Amino acid sequence: MYQGQFSTEFLGSLSDELSLLLTTEGSSFTSVALNCIYKCNGDGRCIGLEICKIREDLYQCRACCFWMKLGKENSNKNLTNCRYLRKFEKESTNVAVNKPANMSSAFKPAYQRASNAVDNITVCPNGLSTAHTDFENRPWIKIDLQNTFDVAKVLVYNRQDLHGGYLHSLLITVAENADESDCGYYPGPAVNGDRVLVLCPSDTRGNFVTLQIQSGTNNMLQVCEVQVFVNV
Repeated sequence: MYQGQFSTEFLGSLSDELSLLLTTEGSSFTSVALNCIYKCNGDGRCIGLEICKIREDLYQCRACCFWMKLGKENSNKNLTNCRYLRKFEKESTNVAVNKPANMSSAFKPAYQRASNAVDNITVCPNGLSTAHTDFENRPWIKIDLQNTFDVAKVLVYNRQDLHGGYLHSLLITVAENADESDCGYYPGPAVNGDRVLVLCPSDTRGNFVTLQIQSGTNNMLQVCEVQVFVNV
């Protein structure tokens, strides 16, 4: 199991820009690795493990993750007492491109449409190219996948120019008919240009994906692109 499903990606440590699934400790590399790998294999959100030697008789494993910022999970490569093991993931595909989308409101309805979130354009030079609600309580964007899928993860591209901090307290849900389940929650706040990957539990299934700001009474929800990846 250890050799067949995981590969050593680098020497180093996970960054802090993620939300860990679990942390476990043991007296040897082998014991902590086997325990952590067993737990990781049972959770679709687990995409990799960091195993560090804390001292001669103590090893620690951290499993990634509820959410993470892409490109930053392996930023601390100089910590030679750590190894990162990447899990071989199932093949997945983005099914959100050009699917019907709507949102709770639009700040500038002529330009800032919900369809901007699924137009397959991931670089937004200004606010007019984003999906952008008005200021309101719990703004939302909903994507109709037009079929029922096992949803593995959702990747949110924040706008690149300014106001990146508006992306916060973001709950992502997946619904099939009247049954709704949580994919995940990103507390934020994000910064300009962030790509936030939220990983769903293994049994997340549905045909509607909704992104909604949960906290505060006067918020905007604005994104450049939303990609919904399903297992194939």
